[in-house]
Amino acid sequence: ESYNALGDSQGDATLEGAVYGLFAAEDLLHPAFSLLQNGRYYGSFYNGYEEVCFVEKLKQYHLDPREKFGHLSKGQKLKCQFAFALACHSAYLFPDEPVANFDPEFKKQFFADLCAFIGDGERTAVLSTHETEDLDRLADYLIFMKEGEAVIASDMEKFRDSYRIVSGESYK
Repeated sequence: ESYNALGDSQGDATLEGAVYGLFAAEDLLHPAFSLLQNGRYYGSFYNGYEEVCFVEKLKQYHLDPREKFGHLSKGQKLKCQFAFALACHSAYLFPDEPVANFDPEFKKQFFADLCAFIGDGERTAVLSTHETEDLDRLADYLIFMKEGEAVIASDMEKFRDSYRIVSGESYK
């Protein structure tokens, strides 16, 4: 079976100074590799990757490093990709709809780990999400988009002063 990935398995194409981590609903890791094999392979492209951190996060998230990525549920795949992104120690993290497939218990863990990631002020997370209830306690800045256009772009303090969240039955 052929699998096309950036670079080669020898790690010659390292992302010098790579500063980003991405995880999304799509499967970004090799389905036939174990979680540990994926970490080693893709980690070879990141100067900041730490296998020990990756394995610790996998265990914390109740994932077996020996399990094949392709055998995981959608939520487990996202947990694995999040663990990998954190283990790369990137300056920026770009989670796409991060909590959509997480159970409520892991959702709390996700936000705790995300807060720890951005807590020192040296790193940034840019979340793309439809679930806004947790953004108020996490976000510093908000861009609200509709049909690809930025409708609101503001820091959270100005946003809180200008808008109110209304909940209840749908209305038009």
